[in-house]
Amino acid sequence: MISKSWTDSLCHNNNGYSILRIRKNDMSSKQKREEKNLLPLYRSKNGGFLYREVRVGTTTGSDKWGTNCSHRDIDGVLLSNGPEDIPEMERVFKYSASKYVFQEYLTKSRIELLEAKTELNTGVIGQIIAAGHLFNEQIGLKHGVRASRSTIVIPKSSSDPALEEFCRKRHIGVAAVEGIQHAPWPSDSWSGKDDMLSQYHNRSDKGGILYRKAFVGDQKLWAGCGCFVVDGIRLSGVRKGKAILDFNNEHFYERVKDSEAIELIQIPHINYKRKLIRGVIGRLVACQYMFEKQYGVKVNPIVLCLGTDDALAWVCHNEGIKVESPHFNFYD
Repeated sequence: MISKSWTDSLCHNNNGYSILRIRKNDMSSKQKREEKNLLPLYRSKNGGFLYREVRVGTTTGSDKWGTNCSHRDIDGVLLSNGPEDIPEMERVFKYSASKYVFQEYLTKSRIELLEAKTELNTGVIGQIIAAGHLFNEQIGLKHGVRASRSTIVIPKSSSDPALEEFCRKRHIGVAAVEGIQHAPWPSDSWSGKDDMLSQYHNRSDKGGILYRKAFVGDQKLWAGCGCFVVDGIRLSGVRKGKAILDFNNEHFYERVKDSEAIELIQIPHINYKRKLIRGVIGRLVACQYMFEKQYGVKVNPIVLCLGTDDALAWVCHNEGIKVESPHFNFYD
């Protein structure tokens, strides 16, 4: 567990909370409508019966996680079968209003989980990975079924070659549809992250270097890929003392090769008060894949957060991600 001083120095820092109230509105209603329209467009091309906003990860969802969790919705679950008397263009339902119909056809259908976003990014990758774990555990086990496919639906020309390759490795589909424009999520604030990184680094009994704002992604491996920033990369055992440095490429490759252990560290977005969220899971697993391919070494993904969620901590455990929080010790 992280020390009490770590809690005191971070939880009483309210700088990020005023930013939260402003930035919540940055994702415009127009962008939300655009994302909402992506799934019916995908269904009209692929057929089936679409159920929107399927709730998973609830406090009573499974005995695999505790009650310290908030629910989240999968954007859509597409079933291959349903009531045939419903006209083709009307086969889109709100899950909460059609739960009994959903359950009736669940065991008779191929099941596809869908998440929609106006660009392919690590946030939506985290959402679809969490959706698979939570759906199969909470709904699938109860009815004796499993989702056969998970798909991210995005507009055309809003993809990234490195993330597409990662999705293929994880058997996650990426489907591009026409008619929606790209609108990126607002950038994060660095407020409070230095304190979290330095106190985490100083707890280690080994010497080493922690690089802040480190870049992952190589144009030589993935032509046209974006530059992905992880909050920290810690190299243990490369020097006797401890240091925190801004990331630069000088000597980095040699230090990576000489390191006893490497950690990729990510801190959740300030919009969510640094609490554990699905997006940080996606950022870590995608950047882990890219870093290991880029440098030919194994790394350990770490989440530093100020608040947690039992269901998502269980997802992190399944994905090999360590969760560090002053309030939380779900899996050690």
